[in-house]
Amino acid sequence: MLVSKQQLKPDFHFVPYKFGCYSFQATADLQTMTKYSQVIVECNDWVKTDNEKYLLNIKERDRQAIRYIKQMYGNKTSDELIRMTYVKYPQLAINSVVVKDKLTAEEYRKVIEAKPQSNKTILFTIGYEGVSLEEYIKKLIVNDVKVL
Repeated sequence: MLVSKQQLKPDFHFVPYKFGCYSFQATADLQTMTKYSQVIVECNDWVKTDNEKYLLNIKERDRQAIRYIKQMYGNKTSDELIRMTYVKYPQLAINSVVVKDKLTAEEYRKVIEAKPQSNKTILFTIGYEGVSLEEYIKKLIVNDVKVL
């Protein structure tokens, strides 16, 4: 998610989920890579199993983004990353079941404020052609659509 925030046209999009941000496409890609033994799961970490130099096959701007993220956040624990993400992107924490445990009361208030809340009944039209599932779901969430 942090790399996608650095991209002009993100490769993955994320929606608020029960532990913060989530990408259906990234999860599907990881499952496919596991199926073809390109990665394995060890102690909740994804480990690359082949000798392919993937960084050489991506755009220079994306390589720079990955280097930047690694430099900025590579030494952080998962709890530190979760907290930092919730603070910086509170809209991605609105459905988190652990958010209250990770943030101060003031930070948590910002997450609550980021949650769309409307009592109005309105008709909302939405296009879906050419957008990812995550982009579509995010549009629904941001516009507080309760029934589709």
